[in-house]
Amino acid sequence: MCQVDSSSQYSLVVLFGGSFDPPHLGHLEIIKRLDSSYKRVIVIPTFCNPFKAPPQAPIHTRIAWLKELCADYLRVEISDFEARANRVVYAIEYVRYYTSKYGEIGLALGSDALESLPRWREASELARLARIVPLMRDFEFCDTAHNVGSPQTQKLVLEKVDSRYSTTVPLHITGFPISSTQIRAALVRGEFERVARWVPPSIVPCVRKIYYNTH
Repeated sequence: MCQVDSSSQYSLVVLFGGSFDPPHLGHLEIIKRLDSSYKRVIVIPTFCNPFKAPPQAPIHTRIAWLKELCADYLRVEISDFEARANRVVYAIEYVRYYTSKYGEIGLALGSDALESLPRWREASELARLARIVPLMRDFEFCDTAHNVGSPQTQKLVLEKVDSRYSTTVPLHITGFPISSTQIRAALVRGEFERVARWVPPSIVPCVRKIYYNTH
């Protein structure tokens, strides 16, 4: 299991990358919790995730959505790092950039990313530069015998992390299991009422136009 270091974790600048294709209420819950827990949060929309198909919404549209949705979070910055690169960017690239700018940084990752982390480009260098901030979503553990947030559940989360990595205490995220992939699929089926419950109201018309009209 990885080594947990809780010293001065709240003074960290934390990076949170993702496709946000489109951003949804689950994303906003994560950003809200990071904003209330860390010194600064830098949200980095991907130009194109190396492990996924290219996003349907243009990156500048996704950046604009996130800037609008996060306008009230004073510690949150929406980064155009990957938009300026205009290519596939690997996490080690922006980790190096922000480490040079801020010193020690955190990298917020959900359970899927935690499991695949050892296969990421320059994983050993990532382990040296960044502290991992595990995102512990309550619904991922609803079938376990442990209460969410308990030491036993935190242990389950941390067992997903390679022993090379230093982590903060897992950040508990409430909410419901929804993904951008599910939202795009629902739009293809014309399930607009369901999508309206998952996506922030202010961007629903634009989301519907972009994703429904592409099929």
